[in-house]
Amino acid sequence: MKAVAIHSQRGGSGKSVLAANLAYALASLNYKVVLLDCDLRAPTQYYIFNEPKVKHFINDYLNGEAEDDDVIVRIDDGVKGKLLVVFANPSIDAIKEALVKDRRWEMNALKKLIGLIKKFRHDSVDIVLIDTPPGPQYSALNAIVASDATILVTLPDKIEVRGAEVLLREIYSLVEIKVMLIVNKVPSKSHEEALRLGESVVRKLGGAELLEVIPYYPEVVLYNGDKMMVRDLPEHPYSKLIFEIARKIWTYL
Repeated sequence: MKAVAIHSQRGGSGKSVLAANLAYALASLNYKVVLLDCDLRAPTQYYIFNEPKVKHFINDYLNGEAEDDDVIVRIDDGVKGKLLVVFANPSIDAIKEALVKDRRWEMNALKKLIGLIKKFRHDSVDIVLIDTPPGPQYSALNAIVASDATILVTLPDKIEVRGAEVLLREIYSLVEIKVMLIVNKVPSKSHEEALRLGESVVRKLGGAELLEVIPYYPEVVLYNGDKMMVRDLPEHPYSKLIFEIARKIWTYL
């Protein structure tokens, strides 16, 4: 089993939508997949998956108020494999609480997160995807430390790339973790043009392997929270690229 943190330098990169679609695509390809929403300050997976019934959120587990089995939600959407999601609490009160967590809580949360990943390893899960907070937040570092690899989702603009450089130099290099790069929302007329731009980003960054370049598709934004692209629009170019990532990610891991 591999645990993969999906991280970005800042919000707005499309990280969470990508994480949800990638989890669904992997499950559609007959893998046993877990998606953990660890972005406690800006949780979105609960809404992306259309507000399912949840007994307990990951917040409760990290607080020691729920057991690991209590936070796991199985998504039965006709996937060939298995898709399990652990949601973060989207309520305002829960978000406010997450904003004031101290370092001691974060250290305990790391132990709990590692324990949860070990449970999934014991349960023969194929891959755990962790939707992290953006930037160098403590809980993002926890997710990265607990993972075997990181997918860094970046936009192609200068500010975003400079921020990605900082992450590679000052965070990823310290924990010596494998980094795969997805350049997302690339303004272009074709995937070929987007790929050229993405390769130029990789040359600027260094230290990361290019996993995929995804052009900007307005439908992904318009349908967010209403449709799961890979499920509802599998022939859309975005969906095809997500399935391609799902197929080739194992060669990078």
